[in-house]
Amino acid sequence: MGQVRPFVGLRYDPARVGGLDRVVAPPYDIIPPEQAPEFFNRSPYNIARIELARLLYPEAPAPYEVAAAELRRWQAEGVLRPDPTPAFYVYTLSFEHAGRRFDRLGLVGMVRISEGENASVLAHERTVAATVADRLELLRATRTATSPLFGLVLDGGAFGAELRRAAALSRPGAEVADGAGVHRLRVLAEPDALSRLVGVLEDARVLVADGHHRYRAAGLFRDENRRRLGERPRAAWNYALMVLYPVEDPSLVILPTHRLIPAGPDPAVIRRLETWFEVRPFPGTPADLLARLAESDRPAFGLYGPGGLYLLTLKADPAAAWPSDRPAAWQAVDVGIAQVLIIEGGFGVDDPGRLGYTRDAAEAVAQVDAGRYGWAVLLRAPTPAQVMALARAGVEMPPKSTYFFPKPLSGLVLAALDQDL
Repeated sequence: MGQVRPFVGLRYDPARVGGLDRVVAPPYDIIPPEQAPEFFNRSPYNIARIELARLLYPEAPAPYEVAAAELRRWQAEGVLRPDPTPAFYVYTLSFEHAGRRFDRLGLVGMVRISEGENASVLAHERTVAATVADRLELLRATRTATSPLFGLVLDGGAFGAELRRAAALSRPGAEVADGAGVHRLRVLAEPDALSRLVGVLEDARVLVADGHHRYRAAGLFRDENRRRLGERPRAAWNYALMVLYPVEDPSLVILPTHRLIPAGPDPAVIRRLETWFEVRPFPGTPADLLARLAESDRPAFGLYGPGGLYLLTLKADPAAAWPSDRPAAWQAVDVGIAQVLIIEGGFGVDDPGRLGYTRDAAEAVAQVDAGRYGWAVLLRAPTPAQVMALARAGVEMPPKSTYFFPKPLSGLVLAALDQDL
């Protein structure tokens, strides 16, 4: 069986839902709990009602079983319809960033789950067990992939060239706009084009750019099904639903994810941090501080807490202070230094599940001012080259290290996991 396969997609019937903008949603993990009702209330068929069922049905003993029953009903009523034949789906995302317009071209397909030393799929972030368990519950109940992961193909450019050729043979499938841009899905069912794409991707390696918890859950779901049903190499539960992009695509944008620390006032924090950093009060705004970080030729960070804003600049090579149980390769990326020397070394917080995360520096400051967190650590984003280097070396970064922007929508196409590919 091929590493990447076409599949029979499940898609909303726009005539039944009153417009796709009412039923699609961002990935589950970037919808804050307080914003979830906005998506729940857009439509009784919004995909967030499935992906975030634990928030929609907080009193239900098995909220994802309730969601699975809803998903079956939508299919029975023709709200979700299967396409007539297996297909790949060409996904174009048009967006603006930093004053430039981009048209990102990707391919939605099923990617064989591959783990271990010689894996063809590379993961670069550590996962949180509770989040993996939550996504596994959703898979067990629905037996459906409801949102695609974000994957990057490492193959020297052959995939990108073939994808551009294949896109010309696809037919319109869906179009919807959201705050990030315009999302277009086209259906590619031409047999020769499918075969060429399967062939060009046969030996490619894929980096999971976004969706590590879903990918880990998919692997556990596969293992459960193998134990229960035996080896079925054609079964879709051996695969993960992904949007694949060429790694050389110039539209790849990584945004920083700032850290929020649940620690109270502690006068000794600054003294501890001064062991490794030059710590200076910063008189400007969070935006000013981020601009200063971008100019630094050394690892540099922002810190906001009871004393206001601080600029932290690494004094020297951190190797001498580096704990043996943390990857040495983390010393090459700001988020690794922040995790080990600031969050763990300065604040004593070694459980990533206790942290808060936000992409907005002003929001991070507001969360501290509101008393929800004690401190905020402001970061630069890692570069794509840094992410690739760690992934190729088999080193996982701390959770929420990368935020590839914009993300594929949930709900444009789903995949039933009991089909054969």
